[in-house]
Amino acid sequence: MDCNGNANQQISYNSSNQAITVNGGLCFDVYGGGTADGTPLIQYQCHGGPNQEWVYGTDKTLRPQNAPDKCLDALAFNDNYSREGPLLGIWDCNGFPNQTWNINQTISMKNIIQLSNGTYVGVGIDNNLYTKTVLTAAWNGPVFCCLVSVTQLNDGTLIGAASYGTLFKSNDVNLKIWTEVTCPASCCVTFVSTLNDGSIVAVGTNGLVYTRKTIDSPWVLSDASMAMSSVTQLKDGTIIGTSKAGYFFRK
Repeated sequence: MDCNGNANQQISYNSSNQAITVNGGLCFDVYGGGTADGTPLIQYQCHGGPNQEWVYGTDKTLRPQNAPDKCLDALAFNDNYSREGPLLGIWDCNGFPNQTWNINQTISMKNIIQLSNGTYVGVGIDNNLYTKTVLTAAWNGPVFCCLVSVTQLNDGTLIGAASYGTLFKSNDVNLKIWTEVTCPASCCVTFVSTLNDGSIVAVGTNGLVYTRKTIDSPWVLSDASMAMSSVTQLKDGTIIGTSKAGYFFRK
């Protein structure tokens, strides 16, 4: 059927839980968790199983977690598949147009910054980095994993904190190449940002606030008054942050 924009033709992909949902809240489901070529795609109650988790690749394929060597396929376009069968299913990945999908990803973000070149960088709740050049556009990516926060220094260097507390840095405009900053000076921070004077501010795994003048200098304890989860500074000099208890503070 021709595309008409009606609700029965609208689907949504959420990269955070890798679910594809249709109008009404049902999920794309590989029937019975099958892995064979031609296994049909059905709409089924969402349960988060691997046959409902889809990895959207840079090659624009959608691969089910229960059969990662298969791709979502418009089956009717396969020469050796019956036109009387289901229209969508899985098949060996082959790079053909009937396995290529253009989708706008719905991604829940926990940290978004704008770089000096105007690019927006977001850290998804899946700890992947995504980018966009226009705030209202769809996110591109993921371009890198796994960081929990990211910031940019005055010299353009990108700094990111990994989920296990280590810092990484990058000067790659595509955000694909990152280098780990040597421990122990870099370790044990779970959030990183920058202050107006160009120094780096971070929240340690203990919730305390630390600063360092440069990426190569040691951390200095700056605030131990309460356990924080994030902290940053506004242009007017106000420092704001959220506590681990979920409260908002400023000073």
